[in-house]
Amino acid sequence: MSDATSPVGTGARVGAVPSVELVALAAAIAPIVVTVVRAATNGWMPLYDAGYFAVRSRDVLTDHHPLLGAWSMGSRTVGATLNNLGPMQLDLLAPFTKIWPYWGTALGVGLVNIAAVVGVWFAARRLLGRIGVVGAMLATVCLYAAMGSWNLIEARQQLALLLPFWCLLWLTAAMVTGAWWALSWTVLVSSFIAQTHFSYVYQTLALVLTGSVALAVTWWREGPRPPVGRPLVVAGIVAVVCWGQTLWDEAFGVGNMSTVLRQGGGASEAAGWSEGLRFVADSTLTPPFWLPGHMEEYLRPDVVGGTGRAIIVVAAWVAVMAAAAAVGQLRHHRILVALGIVSIVALVSGCYAAAAIPDTEFGFVPYNYYWMWPIGLFMTATAVAAVVTVAPVRRRIPARAVSYAVGAVCVLVAVTVLRAYNPLPETADEPDAGSRVGEPLMERFGASLDRLGIEGPVVIDRSRETRTNYFPYTMLIELQRRGIEYTFPPGDVNLARFGNERCETGSAAARLILADGPLATFVEDGQQVIAEVDGLAPAEAAELTALDEAFGDRLRDGSVAVDVDGFEFFGWEPSPTLLDVLADPSMPANGLAQYLSDWRVFDVVTVPPEHDEQFRRWRDLEERSIFDRVAIILGPNLVTTDTCPS
Repeated sequence: MSDATSPVGTGARVGAVPSVELVALAAAIAPIVVTVVRAATNGWMPLYDAGYFAVRSRDVLTDHHPLLGAWSMGSRTVGATLNNLGPMQLDLLAPFTKIWPYWGTALGVGLVNIAAVVGVWFAARRLLGRIGVVGAMLATVCLYAAMGSWNLIEARQQLALLLPFWCLLWLTAAMVTGAWWALSWTVLVSSFIAQTHFSYVYQTLALVLTGSVALAVTWWREGPRPPVGRPLVVAGIVAVVCWGQTLWDEAFGVGNMSTVLRQGGGASEAAGWSEGLRFVADSTLTPPFWLPGHMEEYLRPDVVGGTGRAIIVVAAWVAVMAAAAAVGQLRHHRILVALGIVSIVALVSGCYAAAAIPDTEFGFVPYNYYWMWPIGLFMTATAVAAVVTVAPVRRRIPARAVSYAVGAVCVLVAVTVLRAYNPLPETADEPDAGSRVGEPLMERFGASLDRLGIEGPVVIDRSRETRTNYFPYTMLIELQRRGIEYTFPPGDVNLARFGNERCETGSAAARLILADGPLATFVEDGQQVIAEVDGLAPAEAAELTALDEAFGDRLRDGSVAVDVDGFEFFGWEPSPTLLDVLADPSMPANGLAQYLSDWRVFDVVTVPPEHDEQFRRWRDLEERSIFDRVAIILGPNLVTTDTCPS
């Protein structure tokens, strides 16, 4: 069967676009648009890592212009300062964050994601028939459903790259079929991905190499060979523009690329093949696959199966994709062959990446492996395409009817994603925290800066904040908006994030201290609180006190069961506070909610269903009693000598 007669492929398609394809595209874009608009109206702001990208993107084309990507947490593991390879994400955000620092971040990320979706639609339309392109849009909104609508505007790299990586898979498939139009777009998208986060680099390189080799082989075999000078020149120009800043840093800056290459991507703390295969197998290759609800549970607390099971699962998927490619070869269906090849390359390179990604101070974090969701969906699409190609039933059902049915499902899934929700633990509280704490805190901070007439520079002191404080970088935006320069103490890790030119030499006029939890109320001589927020309302504080008392009683009467010996099984001792609560008949369980919640995952703590809702509320209020109590304190500069690196 030729591509021209295949139900899932027609080669290059031109002419009028059927309405069902446009409706499917609109359905796939709508959740992003709605989320961007929602961010503008409800007090959303970029927090923590997203805040970093907002503030650093505003440095573009200033004296502090970034030549590299964000500092990598893996630096602590490998013992060398590593930044991601390039600043393309910052460059793309800059036009929007310079105008609207907060909402501009949502707009910039949203537009990048919309461009990725359009890229998928365009590539799928050139590759597949009407059913295929509508199916690609259905797969796209299924990815949204897995990640949650709020993450469609999340600037944190691992989430911000999901849709661009999804687009790269489709562009690579186009290249494998011999589509030269895809070359420059692949260079652009792959450069953006490779520069932005290390966890995507191996897969991206493998896909680009596969597409390039296939493109060259296809061209060599064709006769007469078409002229390819123009697409090669355009792709070369795109590559130079994308990588020019990285190369400039290599020649005249800190030489980040050389440092990265010396590390080889594989530290002794890397997961290794056994763990890496298990991480991949337990992502989207086994039930519940890529369905909603799995991403937020993935690797929490750990993978499920052993190494042997993982090898079987990965091998089975490789075999299925190879079978799909074989079906395409037998049916003279080069597009199905391309889908199978890209699926195998993505999966195998993903296994290599999972084995090479190093541990972090937080362990092997789930979001470093979220790229398996686009891969899993792409392999599913490949399997479906193979089935449709060989299924006899396709001859009895009109393609138009099937495309309308798939389009209707696409619209229905898209409608479910329009609601505001975020299931992922690493970013789940950020939308509410912005409006609940961030907005009033930044308003008061900005008002104090104006009232006190602070001109700067000011040195930033983060010694009193917890690791989970949301606002260390968002605070800097308010300084930027007023033209106030900021610095960091010598040796501060933020010098790797913002550049050594921001090292404090002793000349700063004052010190700004960001504090949260109990330290938010600690003010030394010569210091003053210039902005503070306690996110717990009085009624919520009273509710927390009552829950502390209630769960103290439940721990003692056994209705919330604690297996004290279970701690020893994992090599830990029970918390002294927990032991005191169990022994003292009147002691409330102050500060134990998160602790018990963590051990609940390991079945050391058992909460019966009738207490589950209250337990979750208790944990939420306890977290907020710490994280929602935030203060910004003004004090004298304690750095008196210049010990900055030369």
